[in-house]
Amino acid sequence: MFAVVGGAPPQPGWVRSDAPPGGLTSQSFGSSVVHVYQAVGARPGAPLVVLFDGGRWLDLGITTLLDNLTADGLVEPAIVVLVDKIGTAARYRGLTLPRYFEPLLADLIPCVTDGWKVTTDPARTVVAGQSLGGLLATYLARTQPWRFGAVLAQSTSYWWPGQDEPGELCGEAELAAADGPRTRFVLSAGKLERDVLTGNRRMRDALSGEIVYREYQGGHDFACWKGELADGLIALLPG
Repeated sequence: MFAVVGGAPPQPGWVRSDAPPGGLTSQSFGSSVVHVYQAVGARPGAPLVVLFDGGRWLDLGITTLLDNLTADGLVEPAIVVLVDKIGTAARYRGLTLPRYFEPLLADLIPCVTDGWKVTTDPARTVVAGQSLGGLLATYLARTQPWRFGAVLAQSTSYWWPGQDEPGELCGEAELAAADGPRTRFVLSAGKLERDVLTGNRRMRDALSGEIVYREYQGGHDFACWKGELADGLIALLPG
């Protein structure tokens, strides 16, 4: 039994488990690990979603969510790449230092494009993440707009100072470059997140392209991100 706080995000797709299951395979790229979900009905040219913190999402049952959203016709059948482990780095380094994430993406994207025959249309390619994962998603859409044309960024750490190593991602740099390539954005943040909420409001105001922005009654928590993830996928890849 659980309680739902008023104003908390709804949880579409998480509350049943009777939909036909999609396929799931795991693959290593050196010391990096990813899991690839293929929705029932996904065909050549299917949309692609790259989602960070993939291992945590698998523990939370994301395949059930994806099965349900697809079966209910809310999301187009897609290939979803769940990035679990980025090299040998700790999470915050893997998500913020190019020397860790760039080699993985350089191998991963061509492999998925060839092996699963996913779309090469950036408008149907979503990069998604939470907290620092949202920062990396924003960076990738800004620097590779020919590949990533849609961003689902939740409770993004636009406050991140990026001062540990040269080249490290920095929230202020992403905010300053917000009015760049016309990428579709779905942004959300909790009303209890303080600096995170302030940074997301600043990003919302800086963007001039297509944007969906939501604030929910909650904090920096996967319990909130579950509902926002479902809503974001529905907005970006409607069935």
